[in-house]
Amino acid sequence: IEVPSVPYGFKIAPDVGYVKINRFSSRTARELRAALKQLKKEGMQKLVLDLRGNGGGYLEQAVTVADQFLEKAL
Repeated sequence: IEVPSVPYGFKIAPDVGYVKINRFSSRTARELRAALKQLKKEGMQKLVLDLRGNGGGYLEQAVTVADQFLEKAL
């Protein structure tokens, strides 16, 4: 049984998206990219990324998720 680490993503306002990440599994970055792509198509310009209750998981997936939002250091 596959349980998604990103169970849902939806708009909470006309330009604000909401995405929940339950844990960092081997598919988290891919699931997050798909959710963000869909929300951007729907007009999202701002995001609430909910990590409450996230028990952790794969460090490399957590880093990949963070890289999507942080600028590269010089």
